[in-house]
Amino acid sequence: MHKRGVIWVAAVLYIAIGMVVLGLILAAALPAIGKLKDRNVYAQTKELFFVIDKNIRQVVVEGVASQRELNPLTITKGSLSIDEDNIQWSMKTEAMIVEPSPADDRIIKKEGNVEIWQEKTAVKGEYALHLDIYYPQDTGQIRLLLDPAGVGMPLQGTYSVLIKNAGVAATGKIDVNILVQ
Repeated sequence: MHKRGVIWVAAVLYIAIGMVVLGLILAAALPAIGKLKDRNVYAQTKELFFVIDKNIRQVVVEGVASQRELNPLTITKGSLSIDEDNIQWSMKTEAMIVEPSPADDRIIKKEGNVEIWQEKTAVKGEYALHLDIYYPQDTGQIRLLLDPAGVGMPLQGTYSVLIKNAGVAATGKIDVNILVQ
């Protein structure tokens, strides 16, 4: 009987040690997995920005009534906003994608027309990652107009987007209507 008790105690100890080891492995692995997921979201969103910018520029070049549909346009994490002269996306992350900098003195990495920058947040080890495309009103020829029939900003989720050249406005800018549904 004594031998059976020793076997059961040993079995319980082995199981407990195994659970502790698994807990330690998971504690170390989960933050790394989260950072990898955020890097993937960043890469997908950057590609989406290239597609949006390409389509806006194509409808401008092709002339009045030219249009493109982006379906689906999916924002899996973070939020996307569009106003008259820019498209912006931001997301909180623990992953350091680019060198963090203060918002008033940004270190910007530029890829094509996409500006990428990251800033520290008030939470230790957390950053705000930003992607921006600017169509400057003072020098640019494009003005983005959100169709009021669409959904409001910011965007997060899956949408259908229609980009349409609405012609030259009185300001001399080419109006590009954006309908988000």
